Amino acid sequence: MRTLKGETNMSDIRRFIKEEMKRDPEFKKAREENAAIWQVVRQIIKLRKENGWTQAELARRLGTTQSFISRLENGENISLEYLDHLARSVGRKVKIDLVKADEEAAAAI
Repeated sequence: MRTLKGETNMSDIRRFIKEEMKRDPEFKKAREENAAIWQVVRQIIKLRKENGWTQAELARRLGTTQSFISRLENGENISLEYLDHLARSVGRKVKIDLVKADEEAAAAI
């Protein structure tokens, strides 16, 4: 798999993911199998950025470390319990929808 080098923004990352999904069937399969996790990651990052928080600031609000938030934003350590804690800590709540598999694949891209 190729990697991104240097400073990147979200549009660079999205473009890279789309290119990799076309180029690498294993990458596409892994991405589709983990679509729900990546949807949660995108929402966490969006929430943090919309509020102007750094990873360190979000960590302080949650009573954890910046490195934990970094791992969370990389798709690690995500559990429903922690997601609920995160949501309550920032005045939100978790909402989960179970949709047909073909709807999920379309929403993941």
